[in-house]
Amino acid sequence: MEVLGFYDEPYVVRVAPQRRPIGRPVVTAEAPRAPSADATSRVAGLWETTQIEENALEWWRPQVISRRRLGGRRVRLSSLVMTVAAIVMVVVGVSRATSDRAEQAQRTREVITVEAASLREVVPRLSDVIRSLDDPAGPDLATSTEVVLSAESAARTLFSAAGGLGEDDADVRAASISVASDVLEVTSTVNRLLAYRLAVEGVLQPPPLPDTPTSQDLAAVTEAVTGWRVEVELALEEIASSALPGHHEHLQGWVAGLDRWQAAYLDSVRQDDADAVGAARADLESQLASLGDDMRSELSVAGGELLSQLGDATAVIDRLLGD
Repeated sequence: MEVLGFYDEPYVVRVAPQRRPIGRPVVTAEAPRAPSADATSRVAGLWETTQIEENALEWWRPQVISRRRLGGRRVRLSSLVMTVAAIVMVVVGVSRATSDRAEQAQRTREVITVEAASLREVVPRLSDVIRSLDDPAGPDLATSTEVVLSAESAARTLFSAAGGLGEDDADVRAASISVASDVLEVTSTVNRLLAYRLAVEGVLQPPPLPDTPTSQDLAAVTEAVTGWRVEVELALEEIASSALPGHHEHLQGWVAGLDRWQAAYLDSVRQDDADAVGAARADLESQLASLGDDMRSELSVAGGELLSQLGDATAVIDRLLGD
């Protein structure tokens, strides 16, 4: 174009992006309107005076708030402190409970030692009571009762203490329970045998009869014999048969045969037969003596079994005490 004589001025073309209108709330206000005749409230009237176009809220977006501003770090720190405190409390509680259990176990072992020593001291006296069960003179009731109660008290305390031991002291617990059970069984049996002997000795007493009764004494003698038999039968009903069941059965058979003896004795009195009266009385006394001998014989057998059981318990007591 320059050869032909045309000179063009250079120019620069700039391209700018088209501006996008920024959306803003557009509120179209209208002149106040008079309330309609059917308006129900002032709110309804005010609502009709203002209009908002839909694009008025297009620019709004939810604001993201930083977690730090919400105090999240403080929440996590307090939770950590509470967790650490809870763990410390649990550890302290477990440690204290373990210490308390150890102290309780030590006290229990001391109680077991004391009661085992008490049993070892009372066992010889209890053995003497057992040996006196078949003594013709009879055991001393006051002494026997005191010894039996002492042994029973120590055994019960030992039994209760053994229940407080844990698995670490399982051997001591088993030995203590075994000793206490054996001693309690022995004392219970001794009490039953003592009660049986005292009751039977009361039954084996002859009736109050005159030495040389005559036919004139028949009414009084009959009343005495009948009353004695009633007392014997009532007393026998009160005696427990579990102590010496064999002897108790023997007693029942003897009471059932008293009818024959009573008839023979009263016939002798009626006939004024002094020899027959004396023979009848001697027969009754022999029966009573035989029943007493049988009772003491069975008491001797039962006492031997009790002494054997008590010897086994003594061996365990020595083991508990380390002897």
